Amino acid sequence: QPMNRIVQYLPELPVYEEGHKKGDLIWFLHGLGDTRHTWDEIFNDLKSDFRLLSIDLPGHGSSLEYFHEQSEYMDDAVGWFREITEQVSKDLSFFLVGHSLGAEIALRFATTFPDLVRGLILLDGGYIQNEDVAADLATDLKQVQEFYKSYQFSSWESYLEHEKAYYQRWSDVVQRAALAKMTEDEDKRIISKTKLSTYEAAIKSLHIYPSKVIYSEVECPILLLRSSLPEASNAMKEVAAKRLIRAASDATDQIIPNAGHNLHIDAPHEVANRIKKWIEVHKNYDRENLKRGNVWE
Repeated sequence: QPMNRIVQYLPELPVYEEGHKKGDLIWFLHGLGDTRHTWDEIFNDLKSDFRLLSIDLPGHGSSLEYFHEQSEYMDDAVGWFREITEQVSKDLSFFLVGHSLGAEIALRFATTFPDLVRGLILLDGGYIQNEDVAADLATDLKQVQEFYKSYQFSSWESYLEHEKAYYQRWSDVVQRAALAKMTEDEDKRIISKTKLSTYEAAIKSLHIYPSKVIYSEVECPILLLRSSLPEASNAMKEVAAKRLIRAASDATDQIIPNAGHNLHIDAPHEVANRIKKWIEVHKNYDRENLKRGNVWE
């Protein structure tokens, strides 16, 4: 029978778990500025078949104090996540799902700890590189600073109206996820829980560690689920996806229709279904014969 959600503390850090204790294990890593609540709808669709685990990344949600501004974000996140998996799932191997920044962390984790990752599922992340969008570090940092300054609201109501206009759909679960990533400052403005310094550190990290250089080092199969909106960027995304497919040993590219960057929110049932089907096919993969594409039952 599916488990109820439980909360574990490491030592004061909540790890959220749902699903079947004996199901295939999947860990989930969210994107920049988000929290683990972003996965709530996906979890509802997958919990009858899998053991699901999620956590707030360093500098996010309930993990705000777990990021030190002097450290390098990607290194910090990968090492931190390994400590958590060691405590929660021991040396048990798992499938790893990452969205956006979470996909970048997932790729680096899979190359650092290859024996732990059975398969990677990248949700609109880990494939677009800085040169694809002609972005240098100074420009990216200026843009994130401008975004952070503009992403402030006079009331919770105005914030929710802004979010409703951004997504392709809305629900009570989506609203809960939207509320979870924001807080009220001393001037009663609604601002991101994630500090600007965390945004800046993550952006710097993506310039230091472009993910394209490690595609060929990934030993497990990869599923890339990518957005179809906005349509203006689809040609660029196609080029970026093909680069990943060429370099990786075994990578599959699938497009989610009518979905923007947060495709797991815009199309949660479709994304959950694609994840479920892909894991069913790949859960008995023979790592030793990965490059030859052999599968054993």
